[in-house]
Formats: sequence, C-alpha cells, structure tokens
Amino acid sequence: MIKKFSGICDVHHNLKVRGYIEYKDSSTQEGDEYSKAGVDCNYKEIYKCRRNDCPFWIKAQRVIQC
Repeated sequence: MIKKFSGICDVHHNLKVRGYIEYKDSSTQEGDEYSKAGVDCNYKEIYKCRRNDCPFWIKAQRVIQC
C-alpha cells in the first residue's frame, strides 16, 4: 500500500516536497493491517535524508488497520 504526501519540509529549508510512504501487509487472523516500511520524496537523494529525521515519516500512522 502506498500513501502519498505533499507539503513543506521544515527540516530542509522549508522546501515543498512530494513523496510517499510505503506500507507492507502485516495482516493477522485478527484482521487486515499494513505497517510502515519505507519513505521516499523528491529531495531524499539530494539531502541524503533518513526516515527517522523525516517529519512526514514521523507523523505517519505506524499501522493502518482495514
């Protein structure tokens, strides 16, 4: 599952960024759910961003239950 985002990155010069957070299937017998697995944006390579420093990654839901 992919959740797209766009907004202002306050970590890197208040740039307007677009990207996505990838969620992997982590369903159990109790129900369908997806867990955060990765993040990418259009400035990740330029600034060598790490997901634990990304404000969009930090604010995103850890698990999505369906």
